Amino acid sequence: MEQIKTPQLTTSTVSSRDKGAKVVFVALDARFTHSNPAIRSILNYVRAKVPAAKLPELIFLEHNINQSKDLILNKICDCQADACFFSAYIWNIELIKCIVADLKQVQPQLLIGLGGPEVAYSPEASLREIEGVDIISTGEGELPYSLLLPRLLELKAQAKYPIPGFAWLDDLGDFHHCPDPEIVPLDQLPFLYPNGLENLEHRYVYYESSRGCPFNCSYCLSSLDHKLRVRSLDLVKPELGYFMEQATPLVKFIDRSFNAAPSRAREIWRFLIDHTQERLTQDKNLANTYKSYLKGEQNFPPFTRFHFEIEARLLERKDFELLAEAPQGLFQFEVGIQSFSPRVLRAVNRAPETADILRSLQILAEQGRVHCHADLIFGLPEQDMDSIARSFRLILTSRAEQIQLGFLKVLKGTAMATDAAKRGFIWEREAPYEVLATDLLTYQELRELKHLESVFERFNSEGVFQRSRELILELNKNLAQKDAAYFGISLPESGQDNLQPPTDWDNFDFFLQAGKYFYRNGLLDRSLSRDEFFSRFYDFVLAYGQKEDGQLASAIRADYEDLPRGNLATWERLRQKYPGK
Repeated sequence: MEQIKTPQLTTSTVSSRDKGAKVVFVALDARFTHSNPAIRSILNYVRAKVPAAKLPELIFLEHNINQSKDLILNKICDCQADACFFSAYIWNIELIKCIVADLKQVQPQLLIGLGGPEVAYSPEASLREIEGVDIISTGEGELPYSLLLPRLLELKAQAKYPIPGFAWLDDLGDFHHCPDPEIVPLDQLPFLYPNGLENLEHRYVYYESSRGCPFNCSYCLSSLDHKLRVRSLDLVKPELGYFMEQATPLVKFIDRSFNAAPSRAREIWRFLIDHTQERLTQDKNLANTYKSYLKGEQNFPPFTRFHFEIEARLLERKDFELLAEAPQGLFQFEVGIQSFSPRVLRAVNRAPETADILRSLQILAEQGRVHCHADLIFGLPEQDMDSIARSFRLILTSRAEQIQLGFLKVLKGTAMATDAAKRGFIWEREAPYEVLATDLLTYQELRELKHLESVFERFNSEGVFQRSRELILELNKNLAQKDAAYFGISLPESGQDNLQPPTDWDNFDFFLQAGKYFYRNGLLDRSLSRDEFFSRFYDFVLAYGQKEDGQLASAIRADYEDLPRGNLATWERLRQKYPGK
């Protein structure tokens, strides 16, 4: 057993230097529970590499896009800073544009800079189009900011920023860009949380053990950085050990394909399994709480959970043998399938071996140790409604706990942006640049898929439609087998062949019609309580018009009665409160 050495934490603060200059870095997260690892990494590196006497005062503000623009603007203005830098992504760029335009009006002398994927791949266009922006960071920010900040006031006075990794417009409107510097090795980056986990009690804690991605998916920005760079395990293990010692609820790895180096992934998984098992052995209270979790008496295990985005087709027998040893709930895997169609996958530069992915998910489901999320993307090149229907029916057979249905986003700088334009796709002009129509899918068809996604996400994520879900999977078995054969995939026998006679029940059509029903009745216009969703979904099933409707309606009613407060009386009260439309 390897000993955990807690990373060296620091409590030092940086005083205002450089003639009293102040610089504020602003993170605008998608929601309160998220946090921004990029700005944290930049500030940690700058403070580690540059003497405090040479730095301005560095201020970090973290807000989210659900807060009011005026509040965020007020907090920035309160800093009375000389420069303000934002981290720009598709979820916050529109809010950033509004804030920056107002900020420049109320503090015209403020230097305003942006970095992040939403601007880094089109710096000149961003400088010309986003009102109020003076400078843009075009690559990884750790080294460039360590060079910029000590000279900030000097360069600001000259309105020139000849620092590697930055772009700007001069007084005549001419564009200038200093090429990005050499990339900093990950081992030279400080631990992301040198001052501990203060202010992160109710947020996700993110961790980065690698950068880059060896794969080439045309819709993904990670495909632009093919070289996989890793952080030494001599650093990774004690840092992960620190999270476990602090009982951090959830650590999400931001590595794009965590197991792209399979043996390295296994060593990390082995480390986490061994130390979690050791804690369960040594701490009786922890072990008793874990038993309560296994009985369903608690939502989450009492130890640190770890979330990974993995490439499931790379999983081998030795991986499954290792993962079978993991305490239940320790790991969460996010698996991007996107489509089961080889034609579609080739069109986006993805490997077409979906049979391996599906089997991997099914094995993990059978083991019951790893919580799996599986993703499909609608609106991809070469994808029509038939291809989508087949992929949807097949992904349900994976038995992943969560299935996410997403829609293609045509991101700036990706190969998809060029390909989509050539194919005649249309997409949103503003972030998140979601596809509106393709050469094979009309706007109306994509809207209907949106409605399907809304109903299915609610049905699948509630975690209470257990009987209904099993019945739907069983009814759909006949068509799923045909879909698998169509794509050259062999589905394993489930051992439940005699539960239902062969049927042409179609899960895709079922949820497509459910989406239309909910939309037609105004049920997607507002948030429904769980009780109302149960009742409205029950109404739809009765109206669906298939011979299996009564059987499924009974399963839905049984699911409701299985709830902690559910029984025949509460079901009847529910139907009285939400009568059929």
